[in-house]
Amino acid sequence: MLDRHYAELLTGPKLPLAPEGGGLARRAGRTAPADAGFGAYQMPVSLVRGQWVWARAGANPGVGANWTIYPDTGWVGVILTNHDGAPLWEIIEQETQAVIGQG
Repeated sequence: MLDRHYAELLTGPKLPLAPEGGGLARRAGRTAPADAGFGAYQMPVSLVRGQWVWARAGANPGVGANWTIYPDTGWVGVILTNHDGAPLWEIIEQETQAVIGQG
């Protein structure tokens, strides 16, 4: 387990991403100023409806995976699929809405 100050250094935002180019805001079509994406050391981090979201997703033919940490709520989500064409981004958005709520 990391000491708190090292965990904050690892997960804290480092480099702002262009508004149209990053984080959950782009996938969900949100343009609210409260939503913003940032690069961090090991993962993209986003500010979604005023709450931090740490996530990593990826897909290849026949597989898809995502993990998301919602530090302000204490929730963690994991999505795994072994199906071509699974709507991974839509599933991630449904998870986010379930944890954070509608925007």
